[in-house]
Amino acid sequence: MSAVAAGRAEEEARDVVHFELIAAGRAELAPYGVEIQEDTVVHAARDGDGFVVTTGAGAHHRAHKLVLATGLEDQLPEIPGARETFGKSLFHCPYCDAWEVRDRPLAILGRGEKAVQLALALTTWSHDLVLCTDGWTRITAAQRASLAAHRIAVRTDKLVAIDHRGGRLEAIRFARGEPLVREAAFFHGQCRPRSPLAAQLGCRFTRSGSVITQSFERASGGLYVVGDASRDVHFIAVAVAEGVRAAYAINRSLRIEHTARILNGSDGMKLNPQITYRDVQPTAALDRSIRDSVQRLDRYHPNILGCRIAVEAPHRHHRKGRPYRVRIDLTVPGKELVVAHHPQLNPAHEDLSVALRDAFRAARRELQTHARTRRGDVKSHDRLSLPSAKNGIRGRRATTIERRV
Repeated sequence: MSAVAAGRAEEEARDVVHFELIAAGRAELAPYGVEIQEDTVVHAARDGDGFVVTTGAGAHHRAHKLVLATGLEDQLPEIPGARETFGKSLFHCPYCDAWEVRDRPLAILGRGEKAVQLALALTTWSHDLVLCTDGWTRITAAQRASLAAHRIAVRTDKLVAIDHRGGRLEAIRFARGEPLVREAAFFHGQCRPRSPLAAQLGCRFTRSGSVITQSFERASGGLYVVGDASRDVHFIAVAVAEGVRAAYAINRSLRIEHTARILNGSDGMKLNPQITYRDVQPTAALDRSIRDSVQRLDRYHPNILGCRIAVEAPHRHHRKGRPYRVRIDLTVPGKELVVAHHPQLNPAHEDLSVALRDAFRAARRELQTHARTRRGDVKSHDRLSLPSAKNGIRGRRATTIERRV
């Protein structure tokens, strides 16, 4: 097998591993009751001592703490062929990709001291290097000496295009002179945030576009920023470590806040629910009503660990005659209790306040049942059905409660 074919096989195998790693990570979240949503957050704002984020699908999520792991975006060279070759034969980080193109003829695209340092760094993997400065000629004597010591050639002509076949670099063309035949290239360019969320939340940035964070990746208040968005060393291992540090800090912060509320004589339970609105415009009154109902739940169970609520409106084109959907997920030791209304069986839920009232009533009953079960007062069942208001009679269809181990 040729060196080129071997390199391509390594890259393809690595891509497969990336997808498998993501899938495995998501699978490991399932036992902890973590909900994964395939959506894009388009806006974030501070809301009292917490945050509210809005997704492209129109959902609104509220949280007491917020972690941003949105990354950076490389600004590619503005020449034809750069986008088509990026990630295949045009790279940014030598520590991530140089091994796969080791011992091959390589080009370095960029200007200034950082481009020179990138070229010198690549001598670890190849001795056939050419620095292409795209018209930049202010190379100092010290820089020329360092490059010459490593036999790194320099082309100062303006770049015109990257010739490639299927994303595989073949040559670099200049405004004058012969094309430069290469098999891969690395570039030094500026980075910018991939998402506007950090700016929307008032974060401060470095000149390179990274968010300025304090100890344990905290940007400010309950906001944490991890991964490439907050550091100059852009490695997966570093990003994972920052995520762990932020998780530790958030857990510790929540525990301290909980203890302070108990010592102050306030509501010791003080659940901080995650509320999601789908096609429902959240208002301060609606949010306050839901949160008040959540806080009253601790009267019915001694140890509620978490609470998630989803409120969904009828489809915007079919609002008439379509009730609201309300789902309440309650995490208690060893179980997850799910209260989910089937609105098509209860027309009374065309009124959102009625739908919420019935959902919380069902949640209270289920918490009482679970608490009695833990004490050994009643037997546990896998599934319960609650009364329906349909046709004015008592039924067993409108609401189901599931218990997840």
